[in-house]
Order: sequence, then structure tokens, then C-alpha cells
Amino acid sequence: DYYTSIKKAILDYSLKNARERERLGLPIGFHPPTDYGSKPLIGLEPSEEWRNNAVMGAMKIRDTLRVFSKATLELMNIWPEYAKVLFVDLPNDFDCKYLEGFAKEQRIRMEEVKNKLANKWQQDAAEILHKELEYIPTDPPELRKSFFDAVATLMSNQVRSLIENSITAYEEFFKKYKKKTYATAAE
Repeated sequence: DYYTSIKKAILDYSLKNARERERLGLPIGFHPPTDYGSKPLIGLEPSEEWRNNAVMGAMKIRDTLRVFSKATLELMNIWPEYAKVLFVDLPNDFDCKYLEGFAKEQRIRMEEVKNKLANKWQQDAAEILHKELEYIPTDPPELRKSFFDAVATLMSNQVRSLIENSITAYEEFFKKYKKKTYATAAE
């Protein structure tokens, strides 16, 4: 039964932790759960035809998708350096700023981050992609196009997440100062 298997897997995983066993008042188990993948499977072996089909399927995926691409993994690995940088430079709660100065600081920060992405990030990405070019087959040409479409999507999503995080930080900053009523000019 599928649901029983899931419950057993969750229980086995939980009981691997000594503190959890102690919390539940259970002694050391007589039959410790198997760490799947830690030892060879004993039981049904796939047929030669099945293995060949699996290998051919993996090769087809590898040749058409870029999930296995070293370049896309490297692009994802360098991104955390840039992901923590926001397009906004928000003061802490105790800094008093005039609106003009605040707006100027934000424009400067946006320009700094834009330049960092345009210069450093693009250069790093170009180096990674240049190294990958020798491994991408030129025939059929659609394969190269699909690779670069995938890279463009990845990089676009990375920049989009940076913009979304910046907007969220901006919104949270201004929410701190929201009031139910505001003073009028006469007051």
C-alpha cells in the first residue's frame, strides 16, 4: 500500500535520530532502517532491454535539455554572490533622511548594482559560457539555440528574483512608517 509505505518511510527516517527515539521512549531498534542507496539493491533486476532504454532516455535528455550542463550549474553557483545585493539602499530606523537625499541614494545604489551586474556578472557568465561552447554540438543548430534559450531563461529568472527581493524590501521599509491618518498641511 502506497500510504503505508510513506508512513513507514517517515517513521524510519524519524527514528534514525537518537534524540527522537529518546523522546518517544524507544530503545535502539533491532532492525535499523535501510539507508536507501547505501548498498546495492537486492531483489528484482531490470532486464537488459530496460537498462538500454533507460540509458538511451538519459542520453536523449542530456542532449536536448541543459539540466546536466556544467555551465548552468556554474551560473547557479556564482549567483549567490549577486543575489544578496539589492537595488535599494535602505537606511536603518534611526537615520533621518530628507526625501531628496533618500531618492538620490536610491538612484546611486541602483546604478551601482546595475553596473555590477552589467560588468562583473555578465563577464563571469560570458567566461563560463565561452568554456561550454566547445562541448555543445553544432549540429543540429537547434541544439545550440535551445541551450542559449535555457541560459537566457535562467539568467532572466535570477535578475527577476533580485528585482522582486528589492521591491519587497522597499515595500517592507515603507510599511514601517504607514499610519492610519496623516497630518494635514494646516496642522
